[in-house]
Amino acid sequence: MSCIIPVCQERPKPLESPNRKVVSPGLALNSWSVLLSAHQRRSQGSTGQVAGREQTCRSFSSSDGMQNEENKDEGPKLNTAKHISYHKRCLQLLPTAFQSNDLNRMSLAFFTLNALDILDAVETTTAREDRQAWIDWIYSCQLDTGGFRGSPATKLGTYSLYDALTLPSTYFAIALLLILGDDLARVQRSGTLAALRKAQNEDGSFSPVLLGGERDGEVDVRHTYSAAAVRCILSPVEVEEDFDVAAAIKYVRSCRVCPSHIELTIGI
Repeated sequence: MSCIIPVCQERPKPLESPNRKVVSPGLALNSWSVLLSAHQRRSQGSTGQVAGREQTCRSFSSSDGMQNEENKDEGPKLNTAKHISYHKRCLQLLPTAFQSNDLNRMSLAFFTLNALDILDAVETTTAREDRQAWIDWIYSCQLDTGGFRGSPATKLGTYSLYDALTLPSTYFAIALLLILGDDLARVQRSGTLAALRKAQNEDGSFSPVLLGGERDGEVDVRHTYSAAAVRCILSPVEVEEDFDVAAAIKYVRSCRVCPSHIELTIGI
């Protein structure tokens, strides 16, 4: 079975050729952020687009604030072709710097395919057979009880405490299925919603991992976002299936330190 983000091997020569530089994990995530910003600007109305471009121009203007009248409305250009080429390559072979992230393959797959989706390049630059194989690979990471593991590396064929659901991977997996055009018919909806309820703490926050059914891992608003996103995608949700939404909202508000800023968790 073809899979997204194969385990990378030590292959320094292809990655260190004179015309190719190894891309660090940080740069890959920054690249995705740039693509997301471009997508958000593209999704705005004409007024918003002009305002966004003007703001970008001001950010990249010279120190004396002078702008070239001819280019002031254009803003920086995104090299779409190179971004598409880079993310397609990462679907087949990752730079060696990513080897330590084998347990996060679902996350890497999301950043990679979502970048292509933002560029409207999933259907136009990938084969239908590959997309179906990726869908099957994602479902192979679904636990029998619902929710998704972060990598097939923990799927050992026998019980393991560490073959566990993680909230980020569950969100990334379901979002990926939508990006690839799946109908979510094979998602174990009831088990996934039950896992969200189990992962919620008394203060309304969410733990990212369920180890043996017990909450574990660092708690912050990112995991609340993952839980809320999964709930939204799987809606409508009956009252008895739902987690404590009021408590989750209260937790997020408690992380707010000013009208425009929310900390990762309480007390930072």
